[in-house]
Amino acid sequence: MALEDPNVVDLVTRPGAEQIRLVIVDAGVTTDPDERYGAFLAKLRSYVKYVLSEDFSSAYPDVQTHGVTISVMCKAPPTDQMAAVEQVTPRGDPAKAIKVEFEMFS
Repeated sequence: MALEDPNVVDLVTRPGAEQIRLVIVDAGVTTDPDERYGAFLAKLRSYVKYVLSEDFSSAYPDVQTHGVTISVMCKAPPTDQMAAVEQVTPRGDPAKAIKVEFEMFS
């Protein structure tokens, strides 16, 4: 479970009612900036696909996309390209925008 495995949701937390935080763990395994950014985008696409899925709707029927946050836990600071991604907009629908945030861990 990490940035490099786009087919796994690393961690899910519930910070509040009608809210879900999906966590991406960027443990510093991939150090090349272009590869890291590519892995990050692949993981984001996977998370968005999950949020739009029947599995997500069944597991969290009270949560809409505006209640979802994707939190990227980074060992190293995000690249400028990564940090520029502040939200993802599924299917180009601004009403379904999902916030992306970055946090550091040691």
